[in-house]
Amino acid sequence: MEKINIRKNKKIKMKETYKTIDYKWLTKPTGDPFADAGGFAIEYLLEKSPEKDILELIEYITKIYVEKWDGKINAFFLNSKITQPAFDNKKKKSRKH
Repeated sequence: MEKINIRKNKKIKMKETYKTIDYKWLTKPTGDPFADAGGFAIEYLLEKSPEKDILELIEYITKIYVEKWDGKINAFFLNSKITQPAFDNKKKKSRKH
């Protein structure tokens, strides 16, 4: 997916590793500040690390939030394979796909 970064008018190419993800939807503004902030974070991280796919970008920002800021985002994403410690084995399996 090619996207133009509004802030810099620069084309960004996201690595499309997964067939089941609608990549256009990931950074499309929704009007929800929480979701839109996530889209802006994805765009920013993509500029800094264009070689990473979406799960690598999510894991990177999750590590910052959880490990460095000691944030507990598992309360917001109850069934997430990324944020729930109980799903650690499933996270490894999902990386294979």
